[in-house]
Amino acid sequence: MDLEIVDISSCKKNLVAEVPAAQIEEEISGLAQQYAQRAKVPGFRPGKVPLSIIRQRFAADLQSEATQEIINRTWKQAVAEHALKPLTEPAVDKVESVAGQPLKFVLSFEISPVLEITDYKGVPVKIPTVAVQEADVDAALEGLREEHAQFVPVENGEVRDGNYVTIALDGTFEGGGKPIHEEDVTLIAGAPQTNREFSENLQGCRIDELRTFDVKYTAN
Repeated sequence: MDLEIVDISSCKKNLVAEVPAAQIEEEISGLAQQYAQRAKVPGFRPGKVPLSIIRQRFAADLQSEATQEIINRTWKQAVAEHALKPLTEPAVDKVESVAGQPLKFVLSFEISPVLEITDYKGVPVKIPTVAVQEADVDAALEGLREEHAQFVPVENGEVRDGNYVTIALDGTFEGGGKPIHEEDVTLIAGAPQTNREFSENLQGCRIDELRTFDVKYTAN
């Protein structure tokens, strides 16, 4: 087998390969034996079809499958032998597969460009002075508190901003439409991602209390 890696650019390469006809024949012979075990041919019992008939009846399929198997195997071999690091699977640019003749094909693929960094020694670098303010410390502490906070059920309290609230929701659209019914909807009162009408109308709400209010949504 002849393999050659052709440089098209710093990133794009071609793998040009030529596989001897004898190797193709060996691959086809192995596939024909597999076909013979499962092929259904009128006049023959399964597994008893002569290889000569298998090769004649399935000639195109055997040639095609052998070609694909060899291309896949050749690609894996090239990657290992040439220490290639392709970014994606190769594209088959050209295939010459004729029974009794060598198999020729070209695979196109891309690799990461080789970067040569020069003249970087001695380059002055300014490191900014970092002044930690008391507000920065407070913000970091608050972030840690939020990160490690635990949920505590509120049995007798009222909804306030920052509370996680689980509601059952029934709604109808102005102008008609299919009604809405949802269970176990969780929201954070007063949070930016919570609809303003929900945050405002749930303030002071207690467990099992029913609230009815209008909600405005954007046109989309």
